[in-house]
Amino acid sequence: MATSVSASSYSAGNPASQASNGKSIFRIVGIACMAGFLFDILILLAPPNPGALEWRMSFVQQVGDRSIVFMLGIAFLTMGAFDLRPLLKKVAMTSMIVGLIFCLLVPLSIRDSIVLQKQVNNRITAQASQLETQIQATQSNPKLKQKPTDDQIKQALEKLSTQSDKLQQNATKSTVKAGASSVSNLLVTGLALIGLGRYGMRRR
Repeated sequence: MATSVSASSYSAGNPASQASNGKSIFRIVGIACMAGFLFDILILLAPPNPGALEWRMSFVQQVGDRSIVFMLGIAFLTMGAFDLRPLLKKVAMTSMIVGLIFCLLVPLSIRDSIVLQKQVNNRITAQASQLETQIQATQSNPKLKQKPTDDQIKQALEKLSTQSDKLQQNATKSTVKAGASSVSNLLVTGLALIGLGRYGMRRR
């Protein structure tokens, strides 16, 4: 009985056994992080509409926001696979491939942000021009009993121009912020994943 208790105590306090348990925990957490990331991506993809600029930008931005979860999963799996060479090779290759994909999404995100900004500005300009035409047409509208004066029309046009400029500035700021956040997340995470993959290959 004493021998059994002693052996059990030795096994529990054995550094090799503790290290093995720790690596198992790393693998479990890593798989959970990666599974959660993939589940979120599948939800975001439904329904897929890559041809729509707004959908594509929203999807890429949300992938960038969640990319840190995938990176943590890869890091935990790498730490938990040090003594499992086949698994470490697969994790390292996956890390490098996904990291490269994230980096390739950066120029796409920049391009889409520029295109969206131009589209929004053109839409605001077109709407402002339409309203400007309607305001100017009020002077020649025979149905109006009291027609606006030239000063009133001038003030209305100036107010419309000011509002249009503010809308364009706000739209530009919003697009730039969203694009910069997406680009930074994708680029940083992508480079980190490539680094983790190279580390895993060297460790293997």
